[in-house]
Amino acid sequence: MNISVIIPTYNRAPLIERAIRSILEQTYKPLEIIVVDDGSTDNTREVVESIGDPAVKYCYKENGGAGSARNYGVERAQGDWIAFHDSDDVWRPDKLKIQTEYAKKHPEYNLIYSKYEMHFRDGSTTTVPYEDDIELLEGNILHALLVRNSIGTPTVLVKKQAFFEIGGFEADLRCIEDWNFVIRFSERNLIGFVNKTTVDAYRLDAGVSANMADMYEERCRTIVNYRATLENYNLFDVAVKFLFETAESHGDLDAVKRLFMAYISLG
Repeated sequence: MNISVIIPTYNRAPLIERAIRSILEQTYKPLEIIVVDDGSTDNTREVVESIGDPAVKYCYKENGGAGSARNYGVERAQGDWIAFHDSDDVWRPDKLKIQTEYAKKHPEYNLIYSKYEMHFRDGSTTTVPYEDDIELLEGNILHALLVRNSIGTPTVLVKKQAFFEIGGFEADLRCIEDWNFVIRFSERNLIGFVNKTTVDAYRLDAGVSANMADMYEERCRTIVNYRATLENYNLFDVAVKFLFETAESHGDLDAVKRLFMAYISLG
């Protein structure tokens, strides 16, 4: 399997080398590592080019967001498979080996993902996905993804052809574009899950994302748009309940209820 690794980055010069090194140290070597600098104003380029490995390729583009940067990288990739990484995260050494072996045993899956460990600023950690039910994690999992995204983008290994067939990431989305991508992907493809932790992800922000309003709007829109699918699995109320619980935990419940009802009235 020829794998191209895509790393979108924006002003992560202090961290980008650690991310790249974790790829270069893989027991299964990728074909190339494409770093897409999404308009950084720091010394990201100097850090990347100082690594001096011919497999590492630096590309610069005007700022357009993570989805746009990933699409830009895939368009330039030579591999048949694409792996996504984030510039502030670290792959464990056998990440690609574990996933390629699984992909070879299960050719029916056009995307393979795994568990990852999230590290927070206070030193606490949690493993994602939280669920243990394999029926919610592998195969035809559109219904499960509509309730909650269990797929961490830095764990994803995907066939390039299948990526292009759904149009890649929606570049106009500035938040939860990864959730949008896997939902659209799962409408046309089966998805495989490796029940091992292969990535260490680091939450750099101190609290809730600055894009929470956009996130809530996208989640409300998605739940309403896929209402029929959710109701077919008796999951519409579950998805709404999870949305409202998330909003309540951040003190946004009333605003999100109004937003959701506005989408319901339009739908």
